[in-house]
Amino acid sequence: MGEAASAAIIRDNMGSIITRSASSFKAKSNLIAEATALRKAIIMAKNLMLGKTIIESDSLILVQAVKSKGKIWEIDAILKDILILSNDLQDIGFTWTPREGNRLAHEITTRTSMGSLGNQWRFNPPPEIASIVISEARVRVC
Repeated sequence: MGEAASAAIIRDNMGSIITRSASSFKAKSNLIAEATALRKAIIMAKNLMLGKTIIESDSLILVQAVKSKGKIWEIDAILKDILILSNDLQDIGFTWTPREGNRLAHEITTRTSMGSLGNQWRFNPPPEIASIVISEARVRVC
């Protein structure tokens, strides 16, 4: 059992952040951690009753498994949950994004796993995170 962390950043179509969350949990592998994070993102989208939703992950294997409704024994139960939850959303898509394409989620996840993020990060982010938010919003709009 290893310590894992996940971050979910929900943006509108202009790149502005609607909400964000981070959590740490135990996972036996990176793939289990990635699948757990994806499931949490779907639950957030469902709870917010979002319309068209695109969920990004830096795990190509996971995105391929979700899109193909494939089976991976290690995460089979989580994959089933992901498929059931995503059926409840009107228009949902999954896409692979390299880690460099989502620096914000990576930075938040890294800081969460190190325990250095703090509780007020959503309202008063550290300067490095605020800088990434601004630069990623510009890239997504262009």
